[in-house]
Amino acid sequence: MKSSKQEWFNEKKFGIFIHYGLYSQIERGEWTMQYEHIPYEEYSALAETFDPSRFDADRLARQAKDAGAGYMVLTTRHHEGFCLYDSKYSDYNSVKYVGRDLVREHVEACRRHGLRVGLYYSLLDWRFKGYHNRAKYPESCEAMVQQVHNQVRELLTNYGQIDYLFFDGGWFEDNLMPSVPDWANKIAAVWRSKELDDMIRELQPNILTNERSGYPGDVLTPEQRTRASSDDRYSEACMTIGDRFGWSFIHNNPNLKTSRDILQHMMVQASFGGNFLLNVGPVANGDTYNYDDRILSDIGRWLRVNGEGYYGTTKPEVLPTSMLGEFTQKGNVLYHHIFRWPRTGEAVIANVVRKVKKVTLLETGEELPFEQKADTRVIVKGLPYLAPDMMATTLKYELSDEMLENIPDYGSL
Repeated sequence: MKSSKQEWFNEKKFGIFIHYGLYSQIERGEWTMQYEHIPYEEYSALAETFDPSRFDADRLARQAKDAGAGYMVLTTRHHEGFCLYDSKYSDYNSVKYVGRDLVREHVEACRRHGLRVGLYYSLLDWRFKGYHNRAKYPESCEAMVQQVHNQVRELLTNYGQIDYLFFDGGWFEDNLMPSVPDWANKIAAVWRSKELDDMIRELQPNILTNERSGYPGDVLTPEQRTRASSDDRYSEACMTIGDRFGWSFIHNNPNLKTSRDILQHMMVQASFGGNFLLNVGPVANGDTYNYDDRILSDIGRWLRVNGEGYYGTTKPEVLPTSMLGEFTQKGNVLYHHIFRWPRTGEAVIANVVRKVKKVTLLETGEELPFEQKADTRVIVKGLPYLAPDMMATTLKYELSDEMLENIPDYGSL
């Protein structure tokens, strides 16, 4: 069950993901070491040229805050094995090579700017032979598992309160991939995830964790897609601005999403009652890509005007239907986020089972005329020919406690 001390997650609703590491120098993606079969002995030379001189955690936190985000998640260690903090269990870290604990900088910056603190941690580590072949190198595999327990303890002990721990990399490519029956329980056994979770709860009683260690956790984290939770857990869609390989900075990424694309994904996920974690991949020196900056600026502008219909909202108690956009709800108020602005001057929604008291344009508070029909349709009239906001325009429906009578049954869509 969700703790009252974890309710901030739904209220904040929107987070920023930061993928930064040695791979940022390559500009082909964070999976380059694995995809190109680069031996660790060769790949580790990147640590010698690691230069986070423009990595400014304070600027990143300020930018996240201005974008309307309520929390930020930083990669403490990705699959390549390089830590962005001072680990007693690995000399392969940013403090040894550049004298900077980027995790500490991130944590402190989040707190200065009123953001909840999130840390990403990869379970797998490509440097261990036991990851690639557990049967042949069982001692190496166990050493990798022990590294996880040791480093998670470090992260949850050395930096004060951590609000969200985002696990990744729970799979094993030999025979423990998500397609394997009972996959979650099998990887949880390898990583000793129940033992790991017990330690996490002891160290940080109010923390949220995701499901990628095989243990259920508090948050489902669908990747590059929206998804509702099928149980009591939160759901958080994490997506990149670029294509599916674009978690870290990629030179000439051909499939960049627009601000409108991202906002629509955010509202679809919100219509399920879920959160959205938008990834930014800094360039080699830690600076952010100017296209990403524009995206964050656009999202922030929209949320400053329309955030009432996003933050702290839930899945509608009865989901209306419309060809125009997505719905969220807060108490007796329904919000309609319209992406396909109607040319006719009318916005039609159906399956509204409560009587509507008033409809307004959220951006201005202007009251709009409407007609509610007994067949559950609500027709809002007098809309301008052009959308007031070309990204999305939100209509606000104030609902009565009174239900419509003799509601027809149209079945489910």
